[in-house]
Amino acid sequence: MTESEKPRQAPTVGRRRAKYRVYSETLAQKIIVRLGQGEKWKRIAGTDGFPCYATLYNWKVRHPEFAERVAQAQEMAADWNADRALEVAEAATKDSVQQDRLLVATLMKHAALTAPRRWGGKGKLAEPELRVAVRVRDFVPFTRPDGRVVTREIFPDGRHHDYER
Repeated sequence: MTESEKPRQAPTVGRRRAKYRVYSETLAQKIIVRLGQGEKWKRIAGTDGFPCYATLYNWKVRHPEFAERVAQAQEMAADWNADRALEVAEAATKDSVQQDRLLVATLMKHAALTAPRRWGGKGKLAEPELRVAVRVRDFVPFTRPDGRVVTREIFPDGRHHDYER
């Protein structure tokens, strides 16, 4: 363990001791890897020499590059959750469908919360907004004064155009 990875003396909080750690690239990389594999903050924080929950959030504020890497790792974890949800759904049986439905919904909700741009909505990939313009055309049969019947297109502004049959 290098000098920068050794824990600082932490004040006693109740009967528990908070684990404060000095930021190091090595430790940050270990956290990023675990987050990217779908592990939750709660499991990482304060275990196996990792810093406490609050320290991880402070690092995100103090080290923008760490915050960016955490966001990327969380997107990876969201994809992992979506893949896991698909596996659960595919393996569902008649007897396990209720429990599997809950697990799939929970995994997809977590994916949507972790990466809303990618997994927003109800478990679907967020697609760019699509706009469709529809122009309604109004055609009526019209008899000209000379007795010929033509098809007349009437435009919204009152203009019209006659088409020979």
